[in-house]
This record gives sequence, C-alpha cells and structure tokens, in this order.
Amino acid sequence: MQNLFKDDYVASIFADTLRILGVNSVAISRRVVKKHLYPNKKSTIEMLNVIANSMLLGRIRICREKVYGTPVGFYKNILLLYDVKKYIEAGAYVVDIHEGCTTEITNDIISLFLRMYPRNPIILIDAILWELHHEEEKKKAIKQLIILISTLRKRLTDLNIILISPPAELMDFIKKLGSTIEVDDGSIYDTIDPSKAVVLDPYAHEELNVYDIMKNQYFVIGFLIDNKFSRPYATYMLKLLRGINFKRKAIKLYNSTVGIPKEINKIIDIILDVRLNGLPLENAIIDNMSIDDKIRRIVYDIERQVLERKTIDEHYIRKLFALYNVNEAQLKKICKRIRRAAHYWVEHSK
Repeated sequence: MQNLFKDDYVASIFADTLRILGVNSVAISRRVVKKHLYPNKKSTIEMLNVIANSMLLGRIRICREKVYGTPVGFYKNILLLYDVKKYIEAGAYVVDIHEGCTTEITNDIISLFLRMYPRNPIILIDAILWELHHEEEKKKAIKQLIILISTLRKRLTDLNIILISPPAELMDFIKKLGSTIEVDDGSIYDTIDPSKAVVLDPYAHEELNVYDIMKNQYFVIGFLIDNKFSRPYATYMLKLLRGINFKRKAIKLYNSTVGIPKEINKIIDIILDVRLNGLPLENAIIDNMSIDDKIRRIVYDIERQVLERKTIDEHYIRKLFALYNVNEAQLKKICKRIRRAAHYWVEHSK
C-alpha cells in the first residue's frame, strides 16, 4: 500500500514556531542549499524538517536580515525562498554556521521550538548486552545506528532517541557523528511509568497492536545484532538485568514473526508509520519488508499451506504476491526460491 500521508511532525511544529516569532518567510542561503538540502530535491516539508534538525544540531543559524529570494515552497503560511535574486523580501535568513549573521535569532527559535516539541514517542536503545556481539556484529550494529539516526531525522529529531549504557566505542562514534542524542546509564527506567512503556521483543508471547503503538510513550529496543549467532532470549535477559516490569510485545504479521524486519531502523519505521502516518500495522510491516523478508514470508505461507494439505494453485500464489506487494523485479527471485522449496517438499513427502 502506498503511503499517502505526510511526515510533517517536525515541519509543522517548526512552522508554528516561526510564525509565533513573527517570521512568515525564510530565505535560504546558497551555501545551506548546497551543503544541507542537496543533492536530492526536497519538498517544502522536507526542507523545513532539514532546517529544523540542522538548527538543533548547530549546523545552521537563523538571522534577521534584509535579504531577498525566489519562492520554492509554502507550508502552513511559511514561505521558503532561495537566495538567488532580488525578488521577494524575506523575514529571516537561514545561513550555514560558518556564514556571517548580523542579528541572530537562532536561540530564540530553539527555545520556543523545544517548549512546543512534545518529544513523543521516545525510542530507548539499550546497549547493556553490547559485549555479547561478535566483532563482525559490532560493525553491523554501528552501521544500523548510522541508518537509524539518518532515518529518524527525516521524520523526527535526535530528541526522540535515548541511548542507554553505550560502551566507549559507541560514545566515540556518536561524538564523531555530531549527534545530540541523549545518553543515559539506565537510571531513566526508574522515572518511567510502566503503563506508558513497552519492550519490543520478537520472542514475546503477546503481540504488539495499534493501540500499544498509539498509547505508549517509550519503546525499548535491545541493541543486539544476532546475525552471526542466534540469541533468542536476549531481550528478555535485558529486561531481567534492568529489573523493569514493562510489557513485552512482539511485532507479528498474521500471528507470525516470520519475515518481520530485524533491522532497528525498520522496526522504528514500522512504529512511526503507524504512529505518525496512520497506516494500518499490517501495511507498515509489509512496506518495510526487504525482498529477502518477503521471500521468507511467502515460502513460510506456502509451507504452512502444504502442511495443512490445502491446495496451492496459481490463484493462491498471485494472492500472496499481491498481499506482500511484490513487484516485477522481485518476482523472478521469489519464484526461483519457491521452486527450490517445492522440490524439497516433493522429495520429503514421498
């Protein structure tokens, strides 16, 4: 299912902040456009999101200066201009941190933005089990963290992540990224109302639902990548080590975890697709499944059909492809895998 909603959470609050401070139009310096907004052309919402995040990260400044520009976007009564020629006068000027600024209002904007920004949901990435990683897994974990931060900034801000008990190597990495992610030693758990928190655990008996996603403020994810060695009850171990009594819930699709994405950034995207964009949980899961996830799931569904002695025909296969939103490029790879599985089923059913 195509996502028809907008990730305008940050952009909306940022636009409200500017208007309250009397700013209705913003010109963006050429350097900011080149350094922060390119190489991909962005929508007005995306540009406001990038500007807001860059401001919080200390990468840009916002000034009261007499500048002009050409309109490139409009959202919630905020006009965005590119500083390219004398055309329309702007109420504020967005410049790179290394550019001059006569009358800076960045701190005023940040102060008001932070008072208006609800900081909800909050993702708790707990690294208490970091030393269980193999060296190869540590590299993959760091790569996932990079993707996670990049993904989250497209929809929210660093304010929505708290990294718990990170080892020194992760702390050094966070500093190099220039991130403002909050770091905690685990004491935050003592301040959280258990009725507003959930631990995401693929081995939990209870299934996560839309109500859980909408009502909870905190989502705990164990920062443990088990690509090389399986550790099925690691998240439960995390819960015991922390001594927390938060609910454990598993993300499932039609009562099964087969094919559910394991990557942390995708897990968070599933949560945000439901929470911010109003997608049904099933659609959010399928939208975030990789081709390999879909293959595993389709093969699993066919195997289950075989075990139940039900008919597998072209209509059923096409129904599965439609259900999991398989495109033409993915079709050949999936069919090849299905043929191998079919051969296995025939051989072992004799």
